[in-house]
Amino acid sequence: MANNSFRVVIPCNPRAFINLALAIKAQDDKLGAASPLKTIKNWADIAALVTTADAQDTLAEQLSKQEETATENRDLALGRTGS
Repeated sequence: MANNSFRVVIPCNPRAFINLALAIKAQDDKLGAASPLKTIKNWADIAALVTTADAQDTLAEQLSKQEETATENRDLALGRTGS
């Protein structure tokens, strides 16, 4: 009998955690009705939360870049160079 046990390192970094969750969700989608994750209570809710977390993390990254650009433009307008 094959040993099907394995370990998964759960990352602490939010983006890495989201990427892991997206990979799990993609595998679940690929397996469809045969996915063992379908037996987890509220799996559909968890899958939806993964999608939301991914979208919000992407938005946070975009806003962070906008903040950086706005700060640089502000400093240039005030005649400041460097920090």
